[in-house]
Amino acid sequence: MEKSFVEPHNKAVFTAGIRYGTETVRKLMETQYGTFHMGRKLGQMVIGLVLICVGAWLGTKVGVAALALGCIVVMSLNLRPRMQADEICRQYNGSFPNLRYSFTHTGFRTQQISEEVSWGSVARLIDDGVYLYIFDRHETGYMVDRSTVKGSGGADALKAMLVRKTGLEWKKPSSVFKLRFRDLRDALSGSDGYSGERLDDRRR
Repeated sequence: MEKSFVEPHNKAVFTAGIRYGTETVRKLMETQYGTFHMGRKLGQMVIGLVLICVGAWLGTKVGVAALALGCIVVMSLNLRPRMQADEICRQYNGSFPNLRYSFTHTGFRTQQISEEVSWGSVARLIDDGVYLYIFDRHETGYMVDRSTVKGSGGADALKAMLVRKTGLEWKKPSSVFKLRFRDLRDALSGSDGYSGERLDDRRR
């Protein structure tokens, strides 16, 4: 009797990569901060706008100072992730890693990760049109260059597989200037936008 072939779950369905540098590290840190700490950014924006309004209303020297301070607060919304990115770049000292990813039916790995990251541990999926960002529940980010995805169907097929495996939706990077009510609710509650049963949770 002929045996049916069963594809191993740890066989790579897609491969991809990322060439890190100063700009990609900054993009990753800003996307991570906006994804997990939008409530903090929104609060900073509100404080800045209040200072600007008070400064404009007073019209005095104190008002000018409040106006200037408000502008600084608003303009520095991404100061924290940029400082983190600068620190990471200093640690690399110009020797940035080039990562290669292998995506399987059970998770994904790189040559730098000793254990596979399971799909059940993924918390956010972000797509900015050039890069894909995969964040786990510890806010660790994995950045993928869409143009490097290899496998049947390319980047779009990889995205579809991740939706099936994680139960999550792909979202655009969060912006305080383009917040929807659902994004605001998720940011303030810490929700990942999915409350159902994950595929990997059923295997436990």
